[in-house]
Amino acid sequence: MKKLVVDLKKHTFTKRSLLWSIVSLVAILAVGIYFSKYNIGPFAGEKISGLQDNHIRLVSNESGMNQLTYDYYGEYELNYEGNGIELYLDYYNHGKKESNQLLTSVTTEGSQDFSGPLLWGLTPAKEDEDTEFEDVYAKMTLSSASSSSRNRFYLLPKTNTGIFSTFTPDNSNDSLIKDKPVILWSYMEDGSVYPTSADYFNGEKPKTDKIFAVLYFIPK
Repeated sequence: MKKLVVDLKKHTFTKRSLLWSIVSLVAILAVGIYFSKYNIGPFAGEKISGLQDNHIRLVSNESGMNQLTYDYYGEYELNYEGNGIELYLDYYNHGKKESNQLLTSVTTEGSQDFSGPLLWGLTPAKEDEDTEFEDVYAKMTLSSASSSSRNRFYLLPKTNTGIFSTFTPDNSNDSLIKDKPVILWSYMEDGSVYPTSADYFNGEKPKTDKIFAVLYFIPK
C-alpha cells in the first residue's frame, strides 16, 4: 500500500513537471517570436528596436528647436527591406503638376535592410516675401548610408486659406509596401483632408483642381 502511494506521488510529480516544462517552452517561444517580430534585444541587429520590419513610426513633430526653425516638421524611424527610400515634394496648380522634386533618397540596386531616421522640415518665408515657404529640408540616415538636401520651395503663394496637414503613419496597421506612397504632409487650397495617397488622386490626376502640395516618400 505504501509503495502504491509513493508511485502515485511520483506519477503526479512527473505530470506536473512535464506540464510546467511545456508551459515554459511555449512562453519562451512566444517571447522569442515577439522579440523577433519587433526586433528587440538580440534580434534587432542594426534595425530600429521595437519596430517591425517594413514599418515606420513617428518620433517627433514638436521638437522645441525645430519648432523655432520650421513651420512644419516631422521626424520618423523606419525598418524597410527593399531597394531604398525616395522622398518627394509635388506641387499642383489647377490639376497640373508644376513641380516634382526628389528631395533626397537612399537606394541600392539589390534588396537589403534599411533602418534609421527620416526627417523633414518646411522653413517659413521672410515676411516681405510673397511665398509661404522659403525651402524644404530633408535628411535620411538609413543603415550605413546618409543623404540630405535643402531645396527652394517658392511655388506655394502666401495664403490664409486652405488646410495644411501633417500625417502620422500608423506603425501598428500599415506596413511599407514597395512603390506605395506614404504621405507625410499636404496643403489643400479647397480645405480637403484625406488619409491616404489614393484618396488624393484619380490615377495620376489629383481630385482637386485647386492648388495642392504633397510631401511623401516611396519605398523602392
